[in-house]
Amino acid sequence: MIPLVGRGFRVQGSPLVSMPQSSGEQQLALPPAPQQGAPAPRRSPARLVAVVVGVVFGLLSASHRLPVVAGGGTFALFLVGFLLALGVGNALFAAVARPAGLAVVWAAFGGGRWAGSALVRGRLVSVRWLPLIPFVACLVIVDRPGLRRRLWCWTAVAVVGELAAGGVLAAVGSPPVAALGWGVVAMTALASFANPLTPGSRAWLLLRMPFRPEALTELVHEPALADVAAALSAGRVRAARAALDAAVRPDSPRHLWARAAVASAEGRHAEAADLAHTMYQESGLEQVRTVALSLYARALADGAAAGVWTREQILPGFTATLAGLRATRPAVVRYTDLGAIEAMLLRDDPVRAARLARFAAAMAPDALARAHALRTLAAALTWTGDSAPAGKALARATALSPR
Repeated sequence: MIPLVGRGFRVQGSPLVSMPQSSGEQQLALPPAPQQGAPAPRRSPARLVAVVVGVVFGLLSASHRLPVVAGGGTFALFLVGFLLALGVGNALFAAVARPAGLAVVWAAFGGGRWAGSALVRGRLVSVRWLPLIPFVACLVIVDRPGLRRRLWCWTAVAVVGELAAGGVLAAVGSPPVAALGWGVVAMTALASFANPLTPGSRAWLLLRMPFRPEALTELVHEPALADVAAALSAGRVRAARAALDAAVRPDSPRHLWARAAVASAEGRHAEAADLAHTMYQESGLEQVRTVALSLYARALADGAAAGVWTREQILPGFTATLAGLRATRPAVVRYTDLGAIEAMLLRDDPVRAARLARFAAAMAPDALARAHALRTLAAALTWTGDSAPAGKALARATALSPR
C-alpha cells in the first residue's frame, strides 16, 4: 500500500498498485462515510467480576493464605504464572481447535516487536523479541456440525483444565510454587469470566452463547473463509483469492468481509470501500464494525494513491472513519499504519509518518499488516529523500506479501 501524500509521488522503481483499476471504478462515487456513535458504556458485569476477584484476593492476602505477599520473590513468580497462563491458554485452545469448531489463522511465539516469521502448513508463524507471553494464536470460529455444543464443551474443558492445574499448584506447592499457581488461576479467571458481553470471548462462549447465540451468525466462517483469513494473514493474496472462489455461501456475513479484504489486497480499492461500507451498515457487532472501518479507511487511502479518487475527495471520509475508530478502538490506529497515513494525508508530515510506520511494522500481528506498514514507511522515506532505506522497506514488504 502506497498512500497518497501532500505532494504526490511514487516509490522509486515500484508502481503504486499491481492491478489496473477497471474503468467503472474511476467514476464510482464514494459511499458516505460510516457514522460511528458514542463509545458504548462500560459493562457492569465485567466491573462486578473484577470487584469480586479483587475482594477474594484481598481477603486471602489479609488472612495470609495467599503466598503472593510472602516475600522471597513470590510476587515475581505470581507474575510469571499470570503471564504463563496466557500462553498456556492460547496453546490449549489451539490444540483443541478442530474438535472445538475453531481454526488457527496465525500463531506467534513471544510478544512485542517482530523478529522473524515462517509458513507452517500454510499458516503464518512469527517470532517476537519479548518472551513474556510464550504463545499467541489467532483463532476463528468455523462452521461445523453441532457447533454450539462443540464450542461450549471444548472451551469448558480448556478453562477447567487450566484452572485445575493452577489450583493444584496453589494448594499443594511450596510458597514459590503456590504463587506460580495463583498467577495461573488469576489470569485464567480474568480471561475466562471477565467479559461475557464480548461476542467470541471465552466468557461469552461459556456464559452467554448457550442462552443468546445470535451473535454467532456474524462470527462463523465456512471452512473456505477460514482459509481466506489464514492466507491473507500470511500475505498470500493469490491463495486467498482461490479460497474465496471456493466458498459456497455468498450470503454469509463473513463472506462480505472476505470479499472486502481480498479486494483491498488485490488493489480493487473502490470495490473494497463499497463492500466495507456495506459490512459496517449491516453489522451489529462492534468488533465487526471496527474491522469494516479499518478496511474502509485503507481502501480510501490506497484508492487515492492509485488515482481512483483525488485526495480532496477522500479526506472527509478518511477523517471521519479514523475518528470513529478512535472513539471505539483507538489501538487500531495506534498499532497499524493508519496513523502514519493520517500524518501524511492530513499533516504533510513524512517524518512523523515514518516513525509511526516503523512502529506499526514492528508490532504488526501478521504478514499482510506488516507489508502494509512497510509500504507506508517506504512512501514516507521517499518523501523525505531517503531513497535507499525506502527501497529496502519496499523489498521487505514485497517479500512478505508479493503482488
